[in-house]
Amino acid sequence: MEKNIPLRNKLLAFLSCFLIASVFVSSSLPAQAVVPTTNSTSSATGDGVTNTFTFTFELLQASDMVVYVNKILQTQSTAYIVNPTGGSYPCTGGTITFQTGFIPPALAVILMTRQLTLTQTISLPVEGSLPSSTLQTVFDRASMQIQQINTQQMLSLQLPITSVGVNTALPTPVALNIFGWDSTGANVVNYTPQAIVAQAVNSGVIGPGVSTVGHIALFNNTTGSLLSDLAPGASGNLATSNGTVWTSAVPPVLGFSQVRLYLVSGAPEADGSSSGNATVYVGPYKGNLLTQDNGSGVLSTVKLTELSSSISSLVSGDAYSVYEYNNAGTQTVEIDQDWTNPTTPPTFGTDTLGRRTKTGATNKLLIGALYCSATGKTNDYNGERSVSNELNAIPKYLFCTDTTVSYAYNNTTVRAADANTTNGQGRVTSFSINANRVINLNSYQQTQPGSSGLVSIGIGVNSITTPNVIGVAYEGAGITNITSVSCPYSSLNTIGLNYYQRLEADTANSTFYYTNNTVTPSNYPSSGMTGITYN
Repeated sequence: MEKNIPLRNKLLAFLSCFLIASVFVSSSLPAQAVVPTTNSTSSATGDGVTNTFTFTFELLQASDMVVYVNKILQTQSTAYIVNPTGGSYPCTGGTITFQTGFIPPALAVILMTRQLTLTQTISLPVEGSLPSSTLQTVFDRASMQIQQINTQQMLSLQLPITSVGVNTALPTPVALNIFGWDSTGANVVNYTPQAIVAQAVNSGVIGPGVSTVGHIALFNNTTGSLLSDLAPGASGNLATSNGTVWTSAVPPVLGFSQVRLYLVSGAPEADGSSSGNATVYVGPYKGNLLTQDNGSGVLSTVKLTELSSSISSLVSGDAYSVYEYNNAGTQTVEIDQDWTNPTTPPTFGTDTLGRRTKTGATNKLLIGALYCSATGKTNDYNGERSVSNELNAIPKYLFCTDTTVSYAYNNTTVRAADANTTNGQGRVTSFSINANRVINLNSYQQTQPGSSGLVSIGIGVNSITTPNVIGVAYEGAGITNITSVSCPYSSLNTIGLNYYQRLEADTANSTFYYTNNTVTPSNYPSSGMTGITYN
């Protein structure tokens, strides 16, 4: 029975026989080196113009040439022709010329290589002469085939020479299995992926450990031990890490509160009428998105359109909260008389986003509050800010002054300036739902002394006789010029309704001025009070 002898060994034996035979054919043949190197490839780079490229290896015939352009095999005679050096074969080098219509593009990788069939194509006579050229061609072809097989062998996976006795036979393929060396390192066997994982963990190497299918596992990056095993959690949850382990959490919701309470339709920043308004509006502000709690902690965002509500039935002197909610699919404004009095608000609840809501009804979002200074009316003008926003508060201008040109007061008893206690003239009023907002005021008084003495002005918070702050001007005897006295005030709002009264006192029989008509120079500030509140 014939042994399975490798083809390379057969070719070597064949070559040896012909070498011996050559001695008998002619001992006087000159030495030739037609295959002097193991080189069997040449490469070039296309430029989009050149169509002829040089190769430098030996070639017995044109059909032994194979050409690839960008790893794509080209068809000889159709794509290119071979031009041997000297015009005949065998040749050492030559060129290939790409045919018209195909020029390798710029940067194209061109590989030219020798590829022989592994057969003997030369017939030797049974009897008769054996030309040395024929014998040389046989030897050259055998050498080229050996080089070709050697190249293919070098491109294949190989065990090191020291791996004698190792069984390289592969096992029968099994679906979804992988193969690897067994525990002896001598045989290749099939493994399931789970078996590979188990072996890695048990041996203490880096890699995943055992975890429940469908979970997210966190492993130590040096030992492969399991640190945490995260279950999927509720539907829609996200996996989040606290820096040590993974947890399942409800995804954060970006809450939108693009809404304001106001008195002029379509103008959420505008002032209302100084005589009061009987309709309030809840509408979009710097966007139209409003995120709502359904009362059970589930959030959804709607595109808000302007809503209106009549307050014609509201009671003078009372304060009211304004809420907005989804009433069975209809966006609704609710105005609730839940204040004990104008300075005592109700206890509010909070929704999932931490915004204040009606107590016991987290679906009803607190938008703001209002104070009725007259039956069925509320005000938002520079002398009385009675509409306060819980969300998106903006600075609102405050101003009051008297229409009296001048008057005299010679009394150390503090009183309301010119005895005027009207909003917008003797004082300003601010109603606030939030105690964390600043109010800034500055009162100005212009006086002309009748004799030496002391002039003082002040600002009284909810008082027409007791100043919280005082401004002082000293006047010397005989001074007849007009003097300006100022008195600043700055504080956090006191929640609810508050008024800020201009006050005065005098021991110099001074004249007080309320307009610039008789004031010199004309750029002196007018007598009055200006300021900013946030509503």
